[in-house]
Amino acid sequence: QYMSTLEQILPGASGRTATQDELLSAPFIAYQRAQDVAKLLGMCASFISEAYQRGRVERELHRKSLQLLAEANARMEAEKLLGEAEFKALQSQINPHFLFNTLNAISQMSLLEGGVKTPKAIYSLSSLLRRCLRRADGIPPLREEIDYIREYLNIKQLMYRDRIHFELDIDPACGNVRVPMFTLQPLVENALLHGLEPKEEGGCLWLTVRREEGGALLIQVRDDGLGCTPQKLKELRDCALSSGRSDLTGLGLSNVILRLRHHFGAQFHWELDSAPGAGMDIRLHIPAEAQDPSDQ
Repeated sequence: QYMSTLEQILPGASGRTATQDELLSAPFIAYQRAQDVAKLLGMCASFISEAYQRGRVERELHRKSLQLLAEANARMEAEKLLGEAEFKALQSQINPHFLFNTLNAISQMSLLEGGVKTPKAIYSLSSLLRRCLRRADGIPPLREEIDYIREYLNIKQLMYRDRIHFELDIDPACGNVRVPMFTLQPLVENALLHGLEPKEEGGCLWLTVRREEGGALLIQVRDDGLGCTPQKLKELRDCALSSGRSDLTGLGLSNVILRLRHHFGAQFHWELDSAPGAGMDIRLHIPAEAQDPSDQ
């Protein structure tokens, strides 16, 4: 290395011995100065390294600050939603109580004024509302579902008068069988809304509950309304999620069938028949072995 440096300073000198004059005239740097330069370069390197590390730390702190800010915003939003939910829950506790008291007052006032049908309608409406406020995942006895349908049809009769008729053929011995809540109402409402209401001359709806041979339970909802097309019938049989929902309970035919399958298992089956102008016939079959023995 020294010889190479010397060659650059004095060309041709690497192959011979330098004279004293040449050595004295060669450029050089003092050792102390070289050390000072080395220290300066070291300080510059340390400064650059520290600046880089400080930048990394600042970027990480900034990232964490943004993350904490986002979490704080999310927590504030969650607390806001929780507050709204608690407020709505409080409303749901207050409103029904107020509503039932109001309906009861109206019913009493109607009786004092000589009304006959109005108190009955108000009582039916109150019963419907009470049941709608209960959890929809209960498994009540079938007789409660039948009672609910009777109240529902009482309300509907006020609207239809003599245009639509209802016939219920219920075997009281089947009343203890437990079924998912709101099993019947969506089926009855579907028959009314899509089969009988659009029919100008009205019609009739039949609800049948009875035992079949072998102890199976049959629930049948039948009407002589407009019926449906083969395409619509296929959609209903496939339990299409777009097959409609009850205005009262928010549950549709597909929901009813899926809940019955979930509760009674693969032994449960159902049938659906319809044709344009021939009404619709829905039959639910609950095998005896799928029922609770204490309910039979």
